[in-house]
Amino acid sequence: MFSICMLRLLGEVEDNIDIGLRPAAGLLTPQLSLRDLESNHSQEGHSVDQGHSQLLTTCMLAAMETRSRFRQVTEGINALPSTNQEVADCSRTLTVQQLHQVVIGPSLIDFGEVCVASVCVRNLDLVNNLQVYVWVQLELDCCPELQRSSPLSHVLPPLSRATLPLVLESTKLGKFHKSISYTVNSHHRSHVLVQSQLVPVVLQLSQSQVVLSPSPATWPSRATGGQFDLCVHQGNTAQLRCLAKLSEKHLVFGSVPLIFPSVRTATLHNTGHNHAYFQVLDVYPLPGMVVTPTEGVVPVGGQAEVQVHLNPGAVMKFDTRVEIALRNMKSLELRVGGSVEPPLVDINVKSFLFHGVYSGSSRGVPFSLRNRSSALARVQFDLSEHTDFTIHFPPHSAGGSV
Repeated sequence: MFSICMLRLLGEVEDNIDIGLRPAAGLLTPQLSLRDLESNHSQEGHSVDQGHSQLLTTCMLAAMETRSRFRQVTEGINALPSTNQEVADCSRTLTVQQLHQVVIGPSLIDFGEVCVASVCVRNLDLVNNLQVYVWVQLELDCCPELQRSSPLSHVLPPLSRATLPLVLESTKLGKFHKSISYTVNSHHRSHVLVQSQLVPVVLQLSQSQVVLSPSPATWPSRATGGQFDLCVHQGNTAQLRCLAKLSEKHLVFGSVPLIFPSVRTATLHNTGHNHAYFQVLDVYPLPGMVVTPTEGVVPVGGQAEVQVHLNPGAVMKFDTRVEIALRNMKSLELRVGGSVEPPLVDINVKSFLFHGVYSGSSRGVPFSLRNRSSALARVQFDLSEHTDFTIHFPPHSAGGSV
């Protein structure tokens, strides 16, 4: 059919008259210059993606890094692809040139000298110079020393930069050297090196010697019972007697809240005629309990306070004894008892529904909290990521404690 149409068209324009023209007579091949080739190449380059049409140069990489640096993202980064665009972009297999534009570094993270059982933080920069989303995942299953690092997954927007804090904590002395793997879009795997030198804790004193000269007297160790001799240089020797007693030998904490510091105070009274020196023999009678001060002097006819601090980390009932030694006298015993109660706080609403709120206006949803425990409870509302919301407590409330 096509050939019949072509023959019909040729028959309409051709005839038997010869006008003397020869095919391709007088036609010359055009001469192309280098400028014409460069112009034609530049016009074609605008129609395709720059990442596929030409090689990356140092200037291009520097310009991409500058744009990404000014678009640092600190909030709102998803850990997993959620939108359709993010899922489509993060499932792509990137080319070598595209991977060169996703910068994860530095490649060597040196924590330096870190004390054991302490925490040190270094930042890992995630830079996306592409025009699409990329998904970066860090793998720390084989490195328990970095388990406190979070979050380990980032969906980076186009032309953006984020920071991942790496937290190092270890209880082993010596050199620490690990290779940490990460993936880009779950297809491309690479790694960064982490190293540190874990050293023991070293405390330095401001001076190696302290000289105290309160009076020209010495306290020899040949005193017996509740008396001892005070020898004054170039003077006589006087015999001293000290006596101290607790105002209450049973210190009751009652019900104290879990992970909430509580303090109880006992008082030492000196009914003797000379100063009395005391020392707490068991400063840490229970986990989370500490007695302060560890030692001191009760003046004649005066008193001194001994505080018992409790910051419990578990629910329990406790009944322990704290021994307080007196110089050249019989030790005193302070009994400490109580119970640790878990928090039990109820809120009367399941969710906060504000419905429609006009721009520039405000709307409140009242709610109440009820402490069903016998101990004090502290309630904290973290609205740091929701700056449009605030909580107003009534004047008689404790600002978050119920």
